Amino acid sequence: MAVICLLALAIPAFTAWGLLTYRMQVLADTEQRTRNNALLFASHAARSFGENARVLDAIATKLNGNDKIAAANSAELNDILRSAIATEPQFQSLGIVDASGVFVANTLARSVGNNSSDRPYFQRHKDDASAEMLVGTPFIGRGSSTAVISLSRRLSAPDGSFEGVLIAFLAPSYFSDFYASVALGDNTSIALVNESGIVLVDNSAATIADERRAETWSRRELWSNREIHSGRMTFASDGIDRIFCVAPVAGRPLAVQVAISVPFALHAWYRHVYQQAAVVALAELGFAAAAFMLWRQYRRLLASDAARRRNADLLEKTITSITTVVLSRSRPCSKERSAAVGV
Repeated sequence: MAVICLLALAIPAFTAWGLLTYRMQVLADTEQRTRNNALLFASHAARSFGENARVLDAIATKLNGNDKIAAANSAELNDILRSAIATEPQFQSLGIVDASGVFVANTLARSVGNNSSDRPYFQRHKDDASAEMLVGTPFIGRGSSTAVISLSRRLSAPDGSFEGVLIAFLAPSYFSDFYASVALGDNTSIALVNESGIVLVDNSAATIADERRAETWSRRELWSNREIHSGRMTFASDGIDRIFCVAPVAGRPLAVQVAISVPFALHAWYRHVYQQAAVVALAELGFAAAAFMLWRQYRRLLASDAARRRNADLLEKTITSITTVVLSRSRPCSKERSAAVGV
């Protein structure tokens, strides 16, 4: 009986310990998987933007210093852009803006003549002499009427003065389709984020045309340096607990944030808990049945022992009674024989 009781207590305890250990392992594996995928997407972004920068540099080399950035040379400029975009399917369109902010060439014909002097990328290149490629925030293109990400580069005259901007418009689907193709589970969030925390593109089907900051931007320590950071937090947008990793994009002021849903990660663990609970419940029922059978057998033994004792007591009383009767009857006979002898 004691062994059964001990097993009945030990099995649930060991099962609970095993389940907790398994849960910790699942969460650790999820954190590692989040980190690996963040590094994968960051590497993909670094290679993609590096290739895009080389394409823009090659076009800029053909344009700089030849007094070509003018509306009068629109046909020649368009030929240069069309030959470049033919081998770069990731670009939605390519354009050249002159020093006044007007498109003098664009592979999207209806955009020629549009004024972009109010766009952040134009203002940035006008004031900054650097030839580095600038990755802009998403916006709705005036010529395409669709969401685009701008990749722009300053065009400078031989004397270093501002001559215009070479710009490529990248369809967000170039990144979002790749992100969506990697199965990381329900409610997984993958986002390409700039140095201000603004989401450039993510794995959702929603169009990003307004500035929206990454969910983890509130934890500024994650973004304060160019290092990989992991953590866990509940996202305010949907209330889902997620394990996340933020990985910087090499050579660019960008980062990739990957966040995997904790409920999804623990889905298999919960199923295992239910299975183990069913097994333990059956085992406990077995122990209960065995204990009940032993208890009944014990009760029967007690009842049998009590009956034996009652029978023994009854036999003892019967023997005592018989002995008493025999003795009581034998005494008169003895007196009669004594009297006869005396006569």
